[in-house]
Amino acid sequence: MALHRKLRGQLLRPELHRRSSANHRSVFFLGLLAGGPAAMWSSYIITMFFMFITAAVLAEICSALPLSGSIYIWAAESAGPKYARFVGIVVAWWTCTAWMTFAAYNCQTMANYIVSLLVVYEVDFPGGITMDNVKWRAFIWAISEGFLIVAIAMNYLPCKDNSYSGMG
Repeated sequence: MALHRKLRGQLLRPELHRRSSANHRSVFFLGLLAGGPAAMWSSYIITMFFMFITAAVLAEICSALPLSGSIYIWAAESAGPKYARFVGIVVAWWTCTAWMTFAAYNCQTMANYIVSLLVVYEVDFPGGITMDNVKWRAFIWAISEGFLIVAIAMNYLPCKDNSYSGMG
């Protein structure tokens, strides 16, 4: 088991790894330990390639069917007249659910990333940095909720100049 890996020029101690659980490591930390920089860059390039393909397909669909509520209308059109309404409503609900879970996931990921820095800088937390500690879980939850409040508040800020987007 490779507990002693070099990260930022420092040798990490085994007790540092024991104190942190897998839930408090960021994706980059795990990716660097598992595959190294080459794996991180190659997976990033492959992912970007397929994201560009997805963007090109969505751009083509947007130009072919430029309608409001496009994603569920596209699904309804592709399902045919018999199942159009059912498929459209399923896709609409899945899209709404995805929006909500994406916001929660982003807030939780940012909170986990920030508290993982406590482990790196060897900051002690009362009761330890484990998922068995209720205070630790409440601390992560509070940070995550703080990010959610910031994300919601940003939607209430007035738009001063939208001329760059063609909407103002």
